[in-house]
Amino acid sequence: MNWSISSFAVSLRAASGVGIWSDPIPRRRHVEKPAVNRGKTVENPRGVGIVETEGEYITRLIEKPENPPANLVIEGAYCIQNSGLLFRCLNEIIERDIRTQNEYQLTDGLQLMLEYGERMKVAPINSLHCGTPDQLLDANRSILEKRAPQNYRFPNSVIIPPVFIGEGAVIEGTIIGPYASIGGGARVANAIIEDSIIHPNAELQDVLIHRSVIGPDARVYGSFRQFNIGSSTQIDL
Repeated sequence: MNWSISSFAVSLRAASGVGIWSDPIPRRRHVEKPAVNRGKTVENPRGVGIVETEGEYITRLIEKPENPPANLVIEGAYCIQNSGLLFRCLNEIIERDIRTQNEYQLTDGLQLMLEYGERMKVAPINSLHCGTPDQLLDANRSILEKRAPQNYRFPNSVIIPPVFIGEGAVIEGTIIGPYASIGGGARVANAIIEDSIIHPNAELQDVLIHRSVIGPDARVYGSFRQFNIGSSTQIDL
């Protein structure tokens, strides 16, 4: 459970989960009394927390149910006035060893707040989930589409926007893009990189990378081949 806290003594703004939000948490000095839980309606709510409501108020929060009873999902952004009650509830789920999928969940702490009478509203939010490689790549595409074009130049290379190339990246004899993000310090030579994320300080050579995520400091080496192939021949590589 990863979350950040500000204005601890009076109100709490918290974010959890894996995603990218636009304006995730209200930035007001004084927060209205009901807690605010950001949510989003999705087609497939499996594998995420679910929000049940009655009118404008939340009645139940469920962490990753096997059979989701609704398609309004928890987006992991919260604005809570009664931070003292929240921390008491979090301590209580640990003391009572209340776990979901064998983990202590922030959602269970928030549900306990509801059971103690705390009122919560749900507010819509625009977000991009990044919990799987495909979701991360889709988020990368969406972000790159909104970026202002950059004039990247590298030796013997072709850059097809939209792309992002971090400071210190070394690229030679390579086609980059579209929808490729290359982290700072990465080294790419004699490759084709499209619709992919290459993390900082990774090294790639002689490869074709498509819809892939390459982690920091990873090394990927391949080879391009030349063939003379006769008719009616099939080769699987």
